[in-house]
Amino acid sequence: AYSGAPGGSLFNYSGTRWDLVDADHNLIYAMGFSGNGGTGIHLGPGASDPSTDNVICKNSFTGTATAVSIDEGANNLFVDNLVSGSGNYGVYAQNGASFTWQGGDISGRTHGIYSSGSTAITVQDADIQATNYGIYVHSGLLTATGNTIHGASFGVYQHSYGPYTNSLTLTGNEIHDNDIGVYSRISATSAYGNEVHHNATGIE
Repeated sequence: AYSGAPGGSLFNYSGTRWDLVDADHNLIYAMGFSGNGGTGIHLGPGASDPSTDNVICKNSFTGTATAVSIDEGANNLFVDNLVSGSGNYGVYAQNGASFTWQGGDISGRTHGIYSSGSTAITVQDADIQATNYGIYVHSGLLTATGNTIHGASFGVYQHSYGPYTNSLTLTGNEIHDNDIGVYSRISATSAYGNEVHHNATGIE
């Protein structure tokens, strides 16, 4: 387990602040990541195995181009993290990564959460305010529950590409004040119990 000091532990650097390679069952708690460019935390594979079963909790990302980058791996959990400031991505996931983002806020980024080829993503109870895309899934399975998604060109954007199974499940979200609330290009879309309001276009 890695925990910030009572007075605060701040990583101010232009590259990758934390690089977890073939790293499993770690807890990163109450750290601060600032500075321009680069990545706050990267979870990636080693020569033979990915990084799995890590918990990233109550950290703040006030700088960075990408707050969190996930390459491969499964069962990584992000709880009550705060992402703010300009940058490209709150979360960037690829190459079959599966993870859960629970609680916390993401604001100011071009993409709140972006996935390209992730097998399964769960986003729940988060507040996401991005400039272009709140949640963008290029391919993969997205389940979003209990989130507030607002202030973007697209609140939720589900594409369909590649060898991965694609599905979109939206439950109990409030999606408001976006240009387009929900945009899906796949037939496997399920939405119920959501409040979709004050968007220029609600669902497309």
